[in-house]
Order: sequence, then C-alpha cells, then structure tokens
Amino acid sequence: MSVIPLDPASPASYAVGIDFDQTLVAHDDGWQDGRIYGAPIPGAIDSLHALAGVRSVFIVTARHPRFHPAVATWLTRHSGLDAVVDDDPERAYWQGEALLVTNKKLGAALYIDDRGLRFGGDWTTTLAQARHAIGLAAHPAPTGPADRVAGSPGHGAPQGRDAFAEGSGAVRVPVRGRPGARLAAWGVPWPPTKGWRKRLAGHRQAEQD
Repeated sequence: MSVIPLDPASPASYAVGIDFDQTLVAHDDGWQDGRIYGAPIPGAIDSLHALAGVRSVFIVTARHPRFHPAVATWLTRHSGLDAVVDDDPERAYWQGEALLVTNKKLGAALYIDDRGLRFGGDWTTTLAQARHAIGLAAHPAPTGPADRVAGSPGHGAPQGRDAFAEGSGAVRVPVRGRPGARLAAWGVPWPPTKGWRKRLAGHRQAEQD
C-alpha cells in the first residue's frame, strides 16, 4: 500500500475520500428509490472523526445531486460534524474543514470504498480480481484459434470485445496476447492504419497466386 504523507506541493495529499453507501451507512433494505435511511456502520462515525481531525474529508456518492443535501443532513445528524454540498462543477480538490458531499472523484491521498480494488502495479492479477468481482471467471474460456483474420481460409468472423475491427473485417487476438506482434508478422504496422485489411487481403491473395 502506497503512503502519501501531507505535502504542501500536493493538494491531493490534504484530503481523504470516503464512499457513502455501504461504507458509512448500512442499507439493509436495498435502494428504496434513493431515500437516505439506515444506521451508521459500526466504527464509521469514530473513524470519520479521526480522519476529519487530521485531513479534509469528502464523501462520495453516485446518487443524483438532488439527494446530496439529505446525505449532508445524515452526516451531520450522526457525526455532529458540519457537512456541505459540493456546488462547484470545476472543483478538483477539497481542503475545507467541513465534510464535503460530492459525486466527483476528487484528488485524495486515500479513497475508502466497499467496492474498490487496489491496483498494485500488476494488471494480470488485477484483471483476474476485477473479473471475479463482477461475477466472471478469472480468465476467459478459449473460444477457438488464438488468432483469426476474417475471410482467411478456415476462420470465421470474430465476435466479442477482443476483436479489432475495420469495416466488415477484424483481427482476433487472445485477451492476454499481443496484437501488434501478430500483425507485424504479416507486415502490418501497429496500430493499423486505415485500409490495412484490404492491403493484407491483397497480400495474402498474391501469396496464393
């Protein structure tokens, strides 16, 4: 875990961002059309006071701005701390004494969120964790040959998000593969320029002739 101490040259280091729903407040009965209800999660208010005593704190919610005043009211009622609603569309940082309720991811030294996934520099691990978190297998199941070119013998048109398409043609590469290397072997630069599929098809036809 990275450590970001207070740094006068870094406005982000002055703040901590905390998610609201299911991090500060428990919603045991679901969304309820956005109604603000529920008790604080155990330890949330004491922790909120501890963090507010050393850094500026903003509370992040994906709720529509019309609910933000109610979120601020809930925070003040349960914590005794002043809470204000973010009314500045250009705001990028928060260094105020009151809790700020916002729907923007402002600069911060730390974000606390029940659905967050920490990135440690390894995308292989992170992608597997992300797929698991959204209910998918850690690695996609094989669907056929690793590389496919639409229109080439024995290969069907690719489907799905791992296809790079231009017009009616596409190149299919493994999710963890290197499309640039495969295309380079065919004499196609990466990223491909406009018309690459036609030039590749012409090249392949010349080879067959």
